[in-house]
Amino acid sequence: MEINQKGPFYVLTRSPDAVSRRFDSLRSAVREKCVKIAVVGAGISGIAAADALSETADVTLYEADPRLGGHTDSHTVLLSDQVYSVDTGFVAFNQTEYPLFSAWLEKLGVTSQPAQMSLSVSCAPQYLEYATTDLRTLFPSLDIALSYPQYRLLADIRRFNRSIEQAVKEDPDEGLGNYLERQSYSQRFIDYHIVPLCMAQWSKAAFDVLQMPLRYVATFVAQHGLLRLYEKPEWRVIRQGATHYLEAFERQFRGTIKLHTPVRQISRTNGYAEVHTDEGSADFDAVIMACHSDQALAVLQQPMDLEQQLLGAVRYKATRVVLHSDESFMPKKRSLWSSWNAQIQQVGEPATLSFWMNKIQSIRGQDFFLTLNPATTPRQVWTDRSYSHPIFDTPALQAQARLQEIDGVGGVFFCGSYWGWGLHEDGFSSGVSAAERVTASLANKESVLVDNSAMSEIDAIIAAAKNQS
Repeated sequence: MEINQKGPFYVLTRSPDAVSRRFDSLRSAVREKCVKIAVVGAGISGIAAADALSETADVTLYEADPRLGGHTDSHTVLLSDQVYSVDTGFVAFNQTEYPLFSAWLEKLGVTSQPAQMSLSVSCAPQYLEYATTDLRTLFPSLDIALSYPQYRLLADIRRFNRSIEQAVKEDPDEGLGNYLERQSYSQRFIDYHIVPLCMAQWSKAAFDVLQMPLRYVATFVAQHGLLRLYEKPEWRVIRQGATHYLEAFERQFRGTIKLHTPVRQISRTNGYAEVHTDEGSADFDAVIMACHSDQALAVLQQPMDLEQQLLGAVRYKATRVVLHSDESFMPKKRSLWSSWNAQIQQVGEPATLSFWMNKIQSIRGQDFFLTLNPATTPRQVWTDRSYSHPIFDTPALQAQARLQEIDGVGGVFFCGSYWGWGLHEDGFSSGVSAAERVTASLANKESVLVDNSAMSEIDAIIAAAKNQS
């Protein structure tokens, strides 16, 4: 069990069973009170919050789009009488870094399958191509096999993996570029590996990547395992597409789902929160804002100065995602095609990242590639999407530590992956945590006496956490 502190809240991010037991004790306090709760936004955070609360309260889940899921988005392609389901948003997870989400999938009865994760890098001007699948792909030609810089690259990859955790402990806010220079990493590792990978992932220029806080890069590297040559995490994908977990959730959800119903305004009066939509308005004992922070701020009537400051600190950037079958976005040698494929046109210029979905989702037949922000539109496009992602710069990271200062004011609570690192587990755990805080708040608000024996475990967990801090 691991206990992480988020302000005054202790979140059990490594023990799904303990989270469930804590909820059971708090639910008894509000079960008979006919509590009404609104959740605004039906992405992974809103779904997690609504699901956790639906056993106790009357929950209404609002979503502006005509579908559930947010970034969980599977696209169906009908080709030669064969149907393909290809994920274009959330794709893969692993049970080590996604413990709560994994446990929830098991509860829903959603099955998954192993996914292969590997990385290739191509730089046409330098006639350079390699992949991290094995030694054969790291040295795919005689020229590269006889190249000292490639052996140095291999050594730097291993060194980076071994030392990054300690480096973050020493100075988590040190810039990536300063760290790489201070530790004398090779220019080949910088120009043709770590920087283009980060540029492609976050759609940043090389200069901006080198300014990124080390802890942000390290978290991404650790959770995805793309720089590991050995002992890579076991990634999994949901069978037949990620939207299958949305269908499973909808089948068992006890509350009300209102799709195509954008929330226009949230007002707070007399201890209640009022949700205004085109259909009218409704009062709730609590509202969870499970949308992006800028969207939450836009619908709050008379937001506090602190809400404007903290929610406004998180900026977003749209990422264009194109599903296509254009092989020119892949390495020239098919033997180097990998799950992740970074293509460099010129050192220092933004790299293009393409996912080979056949390798990730075990799709047979037609090749499908998912390219982020392509400089040119690919041939044979199946769908063209856009998803907004939070930008984790210094103001955003500082705002994360202050959630408790605005959470619960006037019955309005906040959750979303922007309170973490933007990953699916961050969104899910944030939704669960928000549901827990709402339940605890309403229990106190109604002055309900909770059985001391039921609360003993919570007290022990909090006491243990305080002793560790």
